[in-house]
Amino acid sequence: MIGAALPRVSVVMAAYNEEIWIARAVSSILNQTLSELELIVVDDGSVDHTADILASFSDQRLRVLHQSNQGVAKALNQGIRVAKAGYIARMDADDWSRPVRLAQQVEFLENQPDYGLLGSSCEIVYPDCDRTSHFQVPLSDVSIRRMMVWDNPFVHSTVMIRKTILDAVGLYDPVYRWEDYELWWRVIAKSKVANLPEALVVRTHRDTSVSRIRKSQHYREMLRIQARVARRQGVSPLIYVALAKSAGAALIHQVLEFLPTGESRD
Repeated sequence: MIGAALPRVSVVMAAYNEEIWIARAVSSILNQTLSELELIVVDDGSVDHTADILASFSDQRLRVLHQSNQGVAKALNQGIRVAKAGYIARMDADDWSRPVRLAQQVEFLENQPDYGLLGSSCEIVYPDCDRTSHFQVPLSDVSIRRMMVWDNPFVHSTVMIRKTILDAVGLYDPVYRWEDYELWWRVIAKSKVANLPEALVVRTHRDTSVSRIRKSQHYREMLRIQARVARRQGVSPLIYVALAKSAGAALIHQVLEFLPTGESRD
């Protein structure tokens, strides 16, 4: 529409065969208290009814893009490239956001111009039972950087990032299984980061292939990402601590997997 105001937030969601969850996820964004938004859903070659469900929404703030199945990183990159807002928020198709999520994150980032990325804690629901749990994340820039040494300090579905930061560091790299963790290393080299303590997103726990991988594989993937980060100019000395810890952990867990029990311990 000519003369229409630009959205304040572009929410980017990738979806592949999410017919069970997609309507709930979309509705949670369209019903935010901050209404000046656009929701960009990239249907990554779904073969179920995901596309039909998306087509049933009449809200003009919803934009649906379709591509052949190329994976979540390429789907997210396609959505980010067409985003119009200065803030890019992530959202997974099987999760949902609390109504005040976007408003609280925009308020923080507008009041803290030296912060380029903001996440939050989350609540986790388990579809096969009535159990829920609260997942707390590190909050301060310092504690987040420390956690980057050994794990991912952000819940991907809670993240909001300035578009200018992505313009500076680049988009997701589809080479990596943990494309978000690799991106965070590039972001913390450019700006401060934080998490809000409130559970602004509710995550659906799913027993995915990523969550089932062996601990040795977990640390080898971290090592692979950290090794690439270490090759960049001007990298923080923190990365060398991360490399040492990941290398040691990968070796330890690989040995443990050959014990008689066949089980690796945390």
